[in-house]
Amino acid sequence: GYNVYTSPAPTQGFALIRLLENLPDPELNNVDSISVVEAMEANARLCNYLRDSILHENSQPDFYRGYSLDDLPSSRVPELAAAPADGDTIGISCTDSTGLSVSWIQSLYSHFGSYLMDPASGVVLQNRGTMFSLADERPNVIRAGAMPPHTLMPVMVTDQRDRIRYIQFGAAPMADADRQEICRLLPKTRL
Repeated sequence: GYNVYTSPAPTQGFALIRLLENLPDPELNNVDSISVVEAMEANARLCNYLRDSILHENSQPDFYRGYSLDDLPSSRVPELAAAPADGDTIGISCTDSTGLSVSWIQSLYSHFGSYLMDPASGVVLQNRGTMFSLADERPNVIRAGAMPPHTLMPVMVTDQRDRIRYIQFGAAPMADADRQEICRLLPKTRL
């Protein structure tokens, strides 16, 4: 077996776990591939909805289990504070000879982040606050001291000897992309 590690709220790490938990049993020979694809697409839409509308910094690790596909709104447009991201993310990871692994992620979330630069370092500040909601009834409403929900989602998969087999950093569609990649790299295995 393999172990899948990802990050807690306010990241979208829950989405990968939900998608992996809902994989069809690889031992079933009569699984209709079109039905599987449709079910996975619907689960990915639900995860995106939960990330954009429900997730907040105090969400419990298994909060998503209280929601089903019936909870999806008819509209796919979330109420976000700003337009979707148009920037880029980078990730660096390494493992030393003792097996210690480190992963680092940096994302501006738009081409010029917040458009603010620290004059001493020249570092452009990110703009993750765009994932807050402006609707007072939403748990991810913008408020003082709150951490914004976001699309970053570090993932690491290790084998039985704790060797890293896969590592990724995240983006809006990354939970589903990671699920596909993990299933491709580790076929017919139990996670």
